[in-house]
Amino acid sequence: MAKRPWLALFRALRGYLCVVRWPIRVCVIAACVLVAVVAAALSWLPAPASAAERPVRHFLHPDVPRPNAADIIERPAAGHAHGPLLLFLPATRAVPSDYLAFADTATRVGYHVLSLEYHNTGRSIARTCQVDATCYTSVQTNRLNGGTPSRFSRVGHEGGILPRFAAAIGAANRRDPAGQWSQYLSLDRPVWKDIVVAGHSQGGGEAAFISHLHALRGVIMFSSPVDDDRGVIPTWMHAPGATPTSRMYGFDDAGDIYAGRIVGSWRAMGLRSAIDTGAPVAGAHLFVTHYDLGTPVQAHDRSVTDASPGAATGHPVFEAQWTWMLRHTFSPVRPTTITARSSDSVHTGRT
Repeated sequence: MAKRPWLALFRALRGYLCVVRWPIRVCVIAACVLVAVVAAALSWLPAPASAAERPVRHFLHPDVPRPNAADIIERPAAGHAHGPLLLFLPATRAVPSDYLAFADTATRVGYHVLSLEYHNTGRSIARTCQVDATCYTSVQTNRLNGGTPSRFSRVGHEGGILPRFAAAIGAANRRDPAGQWSQYLSLDRPVWKDIVVAGHSQGGGEAAFISHLHALRGVIMFSSPVDDDRGVIPTWMHAPGATPTSRMYGFDDAGDIYAGRIVGSWRAMGLRSAIDTGAPVAGAHLFVTHYDLGTPVQAHDRSVTDASPGAATGHPVFEAQWTWMLRHTFSPVRPTTITARSSDSVHTGRT
């Protein structure tokens, strides 16, 4: 059956070429060459994912006040029914739909994914707090639980990450019962041992804060936390947290406008040695790439959003690094090597 389309194309080309009065032998040779060229060109196109490979994805529209962009749930279509949950928190003024490529990468590893909308509008925490060490703790606490408001942040209960998480899990279980989303919630509390929290920029800072309060399965921080300002760090960073550093991973680009503050925050959390290359190596927990992501502001944005190079085509250049961190937090079995899905090469230098 697979040969028939090529045979039909050959006959059509041969017929057309003969109509223009080419000799029959020339027509046959020319048609063969054209068919071979078309076949070679099509071979470079990525094969469409099968139904079993495509993730199950739903957009959940929360019945809450602003910000109220849709939460997104995603899971593998088959297998990993009891795999861990990846809770993803977007950057300031970003929304869950800005991170579809990363969510797809996580589902290929085997995660259930909840990309959660939360109160991340207005000024970023970095601009709000600057060198006020108590401000960071106050703002992050308020945005996490929706209580204890202060002059820095006045998020109400319905806007807190934890209440929104519980509401989203309930909505996910109703929308996609086959996903068994309720396994990640017990008595309206997250089952932290089965949850990896990841986030970008402000969302990554909140992920780090959650990892300080609760023993997570893992935490992944993209271009974050941006919490060290001229040596001043949040008060919560002054003591070790509940999640050990062996379960913490960070990713940034050297051109990031906040690179110095981010590395300073990693050090304050006990993560001392950044890998000054994009290539995953055994034992790596921190990555600082040197890929040309544009301006310093764009470099901050493009470490994990769908604006990352290659993300729009389904082959993000940082997929190997993303997958490395996701696999290392997925299970106690720690892989030592990894190959990028789209290519055997990993971009580590400016281009």
